[in-house]
Amino acid sequence: MTQNFYIVSHPIVPFPATEVASLAAKNIRAAIKGSKVMQFPLVDGGEGTMEQLITSTLGSFLEVEATSASGEQLIVPLGFAGEGGSIGVIEMRAIAETPPTTVINSQKQTKKNRIGFSGTTFGIGELIVDALDEGAFSIILGWDEPLAKDAGFGMAQALGVRFLDAKGEELNFKTETPLSEIQTIDLSSRSFKLMSSQFFIARSEAVRNGKFERQVTVDQTLFENELVRIASLLKKENNISLDLGKVNLGGSCIEFSLSAFLNSEFKDGGPLAIEAANIRAALSAQGGTIIFFADKLEDIASDRASLASREIVKISSECNVPIIAIINEPAKPASESRYKKKLPLLQQVYCLADVPLFFAPLAPDAPHTERRRYFSARLEKLVGLKSEELKNVTASPISIL
Repeated sequence: MTQNFYIVSHPIVPFPATEVASLAAKNIRAAIKGSKVMQFPLVDGGEGTMEQLITSTLGSFLEVEATSASGEQLIVPLGFAGEGGSIGVIEMRAIAETPPTTVINSQKQTKKNRIGFSGTTFGIGELIVDALDEGAFSIILGWDEPLAKDAGFGMAQALGVRFLDAKGEELNFKTETPLSEIQTIDLSSRSFKLMSSQFFIARSEAVRNGKFERQVTVDQTLFENELVRIASLLKKENNISLDLGKVNLGGSCIEFSLSAFLNSEFKDGGPLAIEAANIRAALSAQGGTIIFFADKLEDIASDRASLASREIVKISSECNVPIIAIINEPAKPASESRYKKKLPLLQQVYCLADVPLFFAPLAPDAPHTERRRYFSARLEKLVGLKSEELKNVTASPISIL
């Protein structure tokens, strides 16, 4: 009988969740012949989200050209989830990450009350157009900060929204941020395909918790005042109501345009990615064992665990699928009883740090390739030692290696 394993992984510094899952799958397949190993790295809208969703749903990638935050043309991947490719997947930060320093391209920067240009989200709009042109009916937009701070007006312009000044001339959000000059907003050029599509905004944990560095490349007070004015203008001209209390002024404020100009539904990225990857259906239909990787046991089970972690634990319980935790740091002695209650299907906890290696000590400044070699060696040894236990998971009290 084929043994089914579901690799669920958090990042383990310095390795992203996708790399942890890949290394784990490789070692488990080698140690347990004939096993079926599926990878579900916990992504949340940030880096790795597209790769995970496309891989887990047997989707496809397309490389397209789009405008970066600084105005350069870049080749970036565009994803389509599922065999039919009806769901487009875009990591917004991949094309619109805020430039490291303020970009100044405008001759008007010295004008009084003009917001300095600190990047554009125009490329996000171009990617949305490409996804719709390729046949996507809905789009997942991975939202991680920092993004270029133009409140998404560059994106909106690429989607056909026209921002006009007092003379009726169209403003340029591709190389400037002329919020203070907007007098009219014309929505008539948005395509039917755009208006009939659904957009799911996958908020990363950093965005959800507001844990990103506050940007100081533009006049914050002026920026906020202009958004208040433009929100009033949208209400008056287009009958669009916005709750500015939900716009985090410490970030890019892209939620302003996502709410105003798209049919957007904001969701927490971790649970959304799990839903899109359809792990619940796989566990229900096939059964097996979840092998959960994390830096600490608390990352899986505590009240501070990510929403994605808690969702996996919930699905494990609903599908009656046992969990084996493999952590990077030793668990505290008091964790045994506490986390057994939180994770009733948790069978074993193994610690990578307790696996001895007969290598020279790893230097603090060792390159990524060397760290990867050590991590892989520990993982290979642990899986080899515990392969029989992994094959025969039963409901037994939690133990700590």
